[in-house]
Amino acid sequence: MTIESASHPEDLNAWDGEGAEAFYFEIFGETSPVVDTAIAEVVPAGATPGSAAQSAQPAPVYEYWWTIGHPGHRPDDGGPLRRIKGPGNLWERLPRPAARVYLFFPLGGGWRVKELAATVNYMSPVAHQDSFIEKAAKDWQAIQPLVTDASTLASAAGAVAGAASAGSARALSALAQLKLSSVPPMSGFEWAAGKVAFSSEHGAAQGVMWTLPPEIFRELGGRITGALALSVVPDRAQRGGNVLATPPDPQPQDLLAHAVVYSPDGHDDDRWAPATDKFVHLRIAPLLPASGTPSSVG
Repeated sequence: MTIESASHPEDLNAWDGEGAEAFYFEIFGETSPVVDTAIAEVVPAGATPGSAAQSAQPAPVYEYWWTIGHPGHRPDDGGPLRRIKGPGNLWERLPRPAARVYLFFPLGGGWRVKELAATVNYMSPVAHQDSFIEKAAKDWQAIQPLVTDASTLASAAGAVAGAASAGSARALSALAQLKLSSVPPMSGFEWAAGKVAFSSEHGAAQGVMWTLPPEIFRELGGRITGALALSVVPDRAQRGGNVLATPPDPQPQDLLAHAVVYSPDGHDDDRWAPATDKFVHLRIAPLLPASGTPSSVG
């Protein structure tokens, strides 16, 4: 595994938490993910009634994290952690919504991502933990029958359904664990995630946008972290109906990310990291499962 990070500013030691750089923004995750070449298989390849499935491995699932670090809303206890005060403090006057975070993954290069779940994470114990746990428990009650049914199907339905449903059970269990450590979008913490797309000089890209309320910044401390769970899948585009005899290896491409904290004084004072038309870049070089080696660097 190769976990790497990228940030704005590039040297986080240069961040002072004031002026235009009111916060730092960081992304990190696996830069050599394994491509799931069997993502479309409902019945595994080669499986027939009474036979053993040939592709029984669950799809690899990866998390890509983002962090917003800011100096506001810290206890004024005389310690080394400074709290910004006064009417000019952005963090005391955040509008609704307070911020958005964008992660964009490339289209092209022989691969793309399949998004599974978006989260906003908290550190236990937190002031509203009892409410968080109560809401998470209700969510778990909703998903638990799906996990149980998938596990039962895996053990009872034989080899044909077994491999697919075993993978589904593990995936559902993993997603449930992610949700249990995530801030639930409950009253006062109504954050949301949505799928987005755009095109620029970097080419077409698609991804996920987080919309965050001011309570997230007031209650969860000076380091807000979210994550996207996903699988990497092949993207072998046809051109004019023509199919390549030998599909090319997936090529390295950049995950693009930026974030904005909105100003209560109008959008002219919004703080972007790095900018509305600039991004933090994290290069991702997928692996093919058969080779186990990184794709060639383009």
